[in-house]
Amino acid sequence: MIVGPSIPITEGMILDSNISMDGEPPDYDPDAIYDLADRVTYQNYVFESLQAGNEDNVPPDANSDLFWVRIGAVNRFKPFESDIRRVRLYDQCTNPDEITFDIQPGQRFDMLGFFNLDAFSIQVVMTDPVAGEVYNRTVDLDDRSGIRSFWDWCFPTFKTQKSKVLFDLPPFLNAAISITISKAGGIAAVGQIVVARQIPLGTAIFGTEVSSRDYSTYDQDVNGQFSNFLRRPKQSIIDFRAAVSTDEAAYIQEVFFDSLSDRPAIYAAGEGTEHLGTTVFARGADLRLPLSANITFISIRAEQFV
Repeated sequence: MIVGPSIPITEGMILDSNISMDGEPPDYDPDAIYDLADRVTYQNYVFESLQAGNEDNVPPDANSDLFWVRIGAVNRFKPFESDIRRVRLYDQCTNPDEITFDIQPGQRFDMLGFFNLDAFSIQVVMTDPVAGEVYNRTVDLDDRSGIRSFWDWCFPTFKTQKSKVLFDLPPFLNAAISITISKAGGIAAVGQIVVARQIPLGTAIFGTEVSSRDYSTYDQDVNGQFSNFLRRPKQSIIDFRAAVSTDEAAYIQEVFFDSLSDRPAIYAAGEGTEHLGTTVFARGADLRLPLSANITFISIRAEQFV
């Protein structure tokens, strides 16, 4: 099992991007008087005024107060949300044809995840200031998981992968990465781009369970008929089971409490296990560690962001 706590990507770490800030609401002006529903940009987030005559009220760190409600990040910064209160996979960064970012995190990383994708391919190039180009990989996102017969091969329904995690980046200290997410002739989109450092947590075993939670609401009358159906996002929940050395019990607890319980992270049963549906960007919600001799079988619940 592998986890990758996300490395926060700040504005200064984004060296370049083709995502323009044009079209975003104007920056918050402390001298302005805002009307009801006026929108402003503040610290790369969009806020909407909740009152008329809104004067001398700085948008809050919280998601809302009496004067402002946070709508979400501006388009350029949507893929890099690291605050567990504000991660929204459904709120995608979009751009015609392709999305490009040049990023320098300033620390070692060896894992890169893309979630809620709508694209045909991804290219990642890593460059070290001393060694030069050390990684260059292009990934075709064509999804053939539903092809099970000759008919499916001849008449496939074209699909693309909605998420992709790269586990093979070399962990150079000061490397920069250039990311290109391509959808020629369409609108490229991505919910989250996650830069992380891998942490192995034993070996994933059978008994790992995938379930889902539907946040849609509806009414049902005495005859079983449905009405007032409001479709909302669905959430994947992964209950990982893994075998670890009992000697690592304290280490496992430390990783969970320090790096997973209140921090967005990539969770995976292992490299090459995407087809199992167990690779997610999620919050660590629960740890169970029933100690036994030599080998302990742990359980970790990961609740995917929606």
